Amino acid sequence: MKESVSTNLLTSRSALLVYLVLVTLTVLTWLIGMSGVEALWVSLLVFAMALFKVHLIGDYFMQLKQVRGIWGLVIVIWLSITAILVSAAYIFSAS
Repeated sequence: MKESVSTNLLTSRSALLVYLVLVTLTVLTWLIGMSGVEALWVSLLVFAMALFKVHLIGDYFMQLKQVRGIWGLVIVIWLSITAILVSAAYIFSAS
C-alpha cells in the first residue's frame, strides 16, 4: 500500500514538472513570436520546441512512455518523419 502511494506521488510530481516545462515552452514560443525575429533558425527552433512538446504530452499524459515493442518505435518514427518532412519543406521554401 505504501509503495503505491509513493508511486502516485512520484507520478504526480513528474506530471507537474512536465506541465511546467510545457507552460514554459509555450510562453517562450509566444515571446519569440512577439519579438518579431524572422530567421530560419528561429522558426526551426520553435518547430523543435513544438515537437518536443508533442513528445512530452504523448509520453506523460497519453501514457505512451509505457508502450513497448514495435508500437513505441512507430511513435518515434512518426515523430521523426514529421520533423524531417516539415523542416525540409520549410528550409527549401526559404531558399
